[in-house]
Amino acid sequence: MMRVIFLFLLTFFSASLFSFKEADVKKEISVACKKYIKDKNIRGLSVGVIKASYDLESPFEKTFYFGQSKKSPQTNVKEATQFRIGDLSKMFVAALLCHFVETGKLDLSDTLEKHLPKSFKMPDYHGEKITLFQLATHTSSLPKIPTIPMKDYQVSIKEIQNYLRPFKFPKKPGTRYELSDLGYGLLVYAMGRISRSSFEELLKEHLLNPLSISTLHCKMSAFAVQRLCEGYKGLFLVKKHFVDKDWCFFKPTRGLVSNTVALQSWMRFLLKVEKTPLDSILKNLLQITYTFEESTVKKAAFPFIVSPLSLEKALTTYSIGGTYHGFTSHMAFIPDTRTGVVILSNAEENVGHLAKNLLEILSD
Repeated sequence: MMRVIFLFLLTFFSASLFSFKEADVKKEISVACKKYIKDKNIRGLSVGVIKASYDLESPFEKTFYFGQSKKSPQTNVKEATQFRIGDLSKMFVAALLCHFVETGKLDLSDTLEKHLPKSFKMPDYHGEKITLFQLATHTSSLPKIPTIPMKDYQVSIKEIQNYLRPFKFPKKPGTRYELSDLGYGLLVYAMGRISRSSFEELLKEHLLNPLSISTLHCKMSAFAVQRLCEGYKGLFLVKKHFVDKDWCFFKPTRGLVSNTVALQSWMRFLLKVEKTPLDSILKNLLQITYTFEESTVKKAAFPFIVSPLSLEKALTTYSIGGTYHGFTSHMAFIPDTRTGVVILSNAEENVGHLAKNLLEILSD
């Protein structure tokens, strides 16, 4: 009888201790976010966190919402609020590419030229053709954005063809990492030709539907538009909408729109919180593909930068994000401890340091 009572008390106090710790984590995250908003004068912030380490009985998942999504009429950030996710869009391009590799529709060693029409003249480097692997790993030596009249990223595939025809590579492909929206846009174009499907169709069929994600959009409905944040650059409202035209070459690489809950679901997949139909692509998606010469610890894995969480915590952390015309997005996660953070903001203010801070709170 005493043994039963002891086990009951042990279970009770263990559960109480865990609940108290969970409450502390929520408070620390909230305090850190509010301080960041005040220090950086950020309009609105939406944060999703996951801690599903194997020592926990069940995953700890929480979303936090702060500030305003619209000034007039004044609207607060909430679960349904949509943000432009900018560079996070590239995760989905890379994941689709891994799906195409997994299903045998292409090989990463293929040249890009193999999957283009004959009329599309790609440049080469002294006879060497760029490969899909080089495009996917940002080592193709193509620039981030073409030096052509961009009309706010609203360029068509025809304008890209005209730009590339006389293009000269500044260095040998495969030798240097340089983030390239142009390279990822060409991957989307190649996959579209292979499948004879639009990016939106591929995104829904192969990534979103299998994970039951319904609030991440390539093409926004009127319903989604109503929930879209206003973006700010400093104190000024960014009034123009970028990469919204369906024919825009850069829409798949920069123009996706989402709420935090959808990206939290995507992060669950990346962290293997539960089994999904897409798990077979994770090996390719998260493999290290480049090591930076100037750093002994900084690496890259397709769209992600990979580095230790901190000098004190040598936890391998994958991250991706950036600012984009009135918005900022950032995702950082640690596969080994199944811990992750996603942050969306309607201000052009880098949130990478905040993401790192929140990961450290979750990792204590």
